[in-house]
Amino acid sequence: MAVELSPTDFEQRISDAATAREKIADFERILPPLIVNVALLSLDRQSAETLRQSPFPIGARDG
Repeated sequence: MAVELSPTDFEQRISDAATAREKIADFERILPPLIVNVALLSLDRQSAETLRQSPFPIGARDG
């Protein structure tokens, strides 16, 4: 569930907005390498072919 906050709302609702922005930026910076690490570690337990399959497959459309 996404929640949208305008910059004004963010400033009003977060007591230390500068620190919150730093934490968000840190998370956004480290997220891509974490995803790569999870993918590489997953290869230790499952085959590449199995990992290529979507856990949320899309069925064929009618029509």
